Amino acid sequence: MTEVPPGVTAAIRPKRQAARRACGTRQPAAAGKRVGAALYLHASAVPDAPQEVRNLVGMAARNVAKVTGTAVSLLLYEEFDEAAFPALLSAVRFVGGSVVSTDYRGRANPPVLHRKETLLPLSDQRRAAFTLVTRMAEEHGLFAESHRIGTRQAWLALVAAAGLEIRGAELVRLASVDAKPAKA
Repeated sequence: MTEVPPGVTAAIRPKRQAARRACGTRQPAAAGKRVGAALYLHASAVPDAPQEVRNLVGMAARNVAKVTGTAVSLLLYEEFDEAAFPALLSAVRFVGGSVVSTDYRGRANPPVLHRKETLLPLSDQRRAAFTLVTRMAEEHGLFAESHRIGTRQAWLALVAAAGLEIRGAELVRLASVDAKPAKA
């Protein structure tokens, strides 16, 4: 854990209460996905987020932000457009006056991202293609036990058991020769 310089901590302190109000609500977000009290945003959705969130989040070479109350995590996933379910490569979490950095690149079983279309602004053209992949996963019951799908190995095992395969940005049915892939 590394300490944040005092000037940085002082600069974000006044914004924390407003960010807690913006992120702590259970109401649907105009941009991003809510999981519990956390708000996940793709870098392209940050401009559509509440002002308080935009003030807290500087994407700094990351493609997803997770905002929980006053804590901010900047997440770097595999190529967002090229992987149907990108693996988490690294995370930097800012909470209080501390920064925690975690590198997942060397791990055999990193966390994976699902429903990535929900992280994007409603106007993003990629949402339609990403939604097709999510719908196929839903149709095969892959999200039925969400506590089991958070890591690569568990997710790939579930995908295979459903007779599917991930090929880059596509989720493909293996049971049918003429099945059309869902492409993200």
